[in-house]
Amino acid sequence: MKLNLRKTILFLGLAFFVFFSSQSTAANYDVYVNSDNNTGIEDGTQAYPFNTIQEGIDVAANNPKDQRNVFVNNGEYEESIVISSGVKLFGESQKRTIIRAIEKNWAVEMKKGSKIKKFRVYVKNKGIIISKEGDVDISKCTIKDADKIGIYIKKGSTKKSKEINIKNNKISGGDGKGMYIKRSRVNIKDNEVYDLDEEGIDLRAGVKGKIKGNDIYNNGETGLEFEIRKLDLKISKNKIKNNAASGVGAQFRKTNIYGDILLKGNKIYKNANYGVKCANTVGGHPNKNYFTKSLTLENNIFFKNSEGNGKGAFISRCGFSL
Repeated sequence: MKLNLRKTILFLGLAFFVFFSSQSTAANYDVYVNSDNNTGIEDGTQAYPFNTIQEGIDVAANNPKDQRNVFVNNGEYEESIVISSGVKLFGESQKRTIIRAIEKNWAVEMKKGSKIKKFRVYVKNKGIIISKEGDVDISKCTIKDADKIGIYIKKGSTKKSKEINIKNNKISGGDGKGMYIKRSRVNIKDNEVYDLDEEGIDLRAGVKGKIKGNDIYNNGETGLEFEIRKLDLKISKNKIKNNAASGVGAQFRKTNIYGDILLKGNKIYKNANYGVKCANTVGGHPNKNYFTKSLTLENNIFFKNSEGNGKGAFISRCGFSL
């Protein structure tokens, strides 16, 4: 009898903890959204949440800066959204809080200081676009089936205060690129980028920051491609494999403006062409030392890339030796 009583008390205590923990967590937000609210009453409270995400964002945007946290319950939301400056959007779960974008629109537009976490975004055309003001966080999201670009970062500032954080996301499917990044400051960490028809990650001139711990695989073109000019990047501890072109593509474009790029501790393997391909894409004549002066390779592992010297490490144009 005592044993059964103890089990009952333990069960009730656990249930009490789970219930009140979830309530406490939900209570930390300022505006609430739930697609199941069909009462006809919507004021953004837990009792009467808005039933579209954009309604919640618009109300939060008019709150004081420290009261712009929006919680979105599991459900399907057929809308494309604009996350206003300073608004932070939290889904209940990465698998079951679903945005289905309206055709031809960007699924999500992000303004300065905004955040999105724990959403599954189905993209009919274009995924997430980040404004030139930067200072944005994207984390624990799944972005699927973008016909053009999964995440697009507009040309902006490279100041530390404008850093764009992209962490722990999954980007896959679709006819386009996983990420297309113009001049900005980025911290791209622990993402999976795979099964895209084009490049996994494509960076243009002037980008600064870090690309670390990502898995980039099974893409239809190069896994990680960048234009060398004015880049300042540390690319480390990534796995870049099974891409239909090269693992890494380093591009010279027209002028001999160097970059400062460190490739360190990456595993680059089983790509259809080179581990690292150095290319002259649009004319001009790179200096003899252009690639070796712009790129530093340390402790990378290359194996079973189909072309190149040694273990398919890199095209001879790069000028590196194993």
